[in-house]
Amino acid sequence: MGYDAEKDEYTCHNGKQLRPVGASYRTSATGYRSEISVYECEDCSNCLCKEKCTKAQENRRIWGRHSIF
Repeated sequence: MGYDAEKDEYTCHNGKQLRPVGASYRTSATGYRSEISVYECEDCSNCLCKEKCTKAQENRRIWGRHSIF
C-alpha cells in the first residue's frame, strides 16, 4: 500500500483510497502515550483482492502512525 502524506491517505492494490476515520491511543510499557490514526477503505464490496487483503466483513481498516497536525 502506498501512502500520500499530502492527502493523508493510503491507496490499496485495487486503487481504492483508505482515508482517516478516527484515532486510537496506545500507551507503551514505559508510559509513553501515542496516537494511532485509523484508516478505512472507501468501498471493498466488489473488490477482487478482498479475500487476500482482509478477513473483515466490512471495509478494510488499517492503523498507521501518520498524522497531520
